[in-house]
Amino acid sequence: MKNYADVILDHLDPENKLIHHRFYRDSCIQRSHHESRIYVKDLRIFKDFELSDIVLVDNAVYSFGAQLDNGIPIIPFRDCITDI
Repeated sequence: MKNYADVILDHLDPENKLIHHRFYRDSCIQRSHHESRIYVKDLRIFKDFELSDIVLVDNAVYSFGAQLDNGIPIIPFRDCITDI
């Protein structure tokens, strides 16, 4: 979600030189899985970008299941200063 993703992205790229676009949960495709909803990030929806130029950072591996090679799994961010 945007509120904690921005904290991480700002830490990784404080001068905004590496990360040119940011997409959040509202850019996801919502799917039902058993009795819960999951957010799948299918990068093919971004027609103006090359897949080789996109990295997807998420704590839920299923989120980047459509493009595993683009995914970077992380541990969950818990809104705690020691998480950075």
